[in-house]
Amino acid sequence: MSRAVRDSHEVHLRRKMPEARIWPLPIEERMFQDVVRNPRKFKIVSIGRAIDFKTYNIYMIDVIDELVREGYDVYWDVYGRGDLEQEMRMRIGERKLEDRISLKGTLPYPEMKTALSDAYLFVGMGSSALEAGFCKVPCIPAVIQSKEPMVYGYLYDLPYYTCGEFLEGVKKVKVVDLIRNLFSLSPEDYQREMDKTYSYVQAYRMDAVMREFLRIVDGTPRGQTVRPFRTGMHSLYFLYEIIYQMYICIKSKFRTCPSAQQNSFCCQEF
Repeated sequence: MSRAVRDSHEVHLRRKMPEARIWPLPIEERMFQDVVRNPRKFKIVSIGRAIDFKTYNIYMIDVIDELVREGYDVYWDVYGRGDLEQEMRMRIGERKLEDRISLKGTLPYPEMKTALSDAYLFVGMGSSALEAGFCKVPCIPAVIQSKEPMVYGYLYDLPYYTCGEFLEGVKKVKVVDLIRNLFSLSPEDYQREMDKTYSYVQAYRMDAVMREFLRIVDGTPRGQTVRPFRTGMHSLYFLYEIIYQMYICIKSKFRTCPSAQQNSFCCQEF
C-alpha cells in the first residue's frame, strides 16, 4: 500500500482514513541473490498479466515501433497472459514487429530470474518491477490505466511504496525518452544505473518490511474498538481477523537471531 492507494480508497469509500498505516509489499529478495547478470543491450522485458489496467502492454508496441524506425536494434519479450493478448498480436502484426516483440506466455516464478538475467531494461509495474530491481535491472514503472506512453521516471524516481499508481501533481515524461537515455549510456554509466536501482529496492526486502509490520502491530493499542464498515459480504471484522492471524504467523517465523549483529532478523521456512 502507498499514500496514493490510501487516497484512492478514501475517494472510493467516501471516508477519510488519516490513521491508516502505510505498509508496502515485501519482496523475498533471496530468490534473486544468485542471478547472473549478462545484460543484452536493447533488450526490454516485461512480466505481468495482460489485463485492461496494464495499458503499457498496448502502447509499448508503438514505442518499440518508433525505436526500430530510429535504427535501434531493440527487442521486447513479454511474459504473461490476459485479455489484451489478442489486441497485442493484432497490433504487432499491423506494424510487422513479429521479429521484434515476443509474447512468451506464462512464466513460472522460479524462472523469473533467468528471464531477467540478460534484460537491459524492465517495463512494467507492481511487484514484478521491484523484483527486477533486485536483479539489478533498470526499471521504468508504468502508470495504471495510462493511455499515453508517459510515466513518472525510473523506478528510483518514485516516492517509496508506489509502483504503478497515479500520482497527483507529479510531472510525467515520455517512456521513449527514458529508453533512449538508457540506450545511450556507457558501460560504466549503465553499471551505475543498475547499482542505483538495486539500492532503491532494498527498502522492500522481506526482513525490513516484516520488521515494520511487527512494529506497527505491536504498537496498536489493545482493546481498541473496531468500527464496522461493510461492503456487500465483506467486513472490517473479517479483515481484522485475517491480519491478526498473519501477525501471529509472521511473529512465529521472524525471530531475532542470537548470533546476529544489531538484532537482525532471520527468516525460517517462510
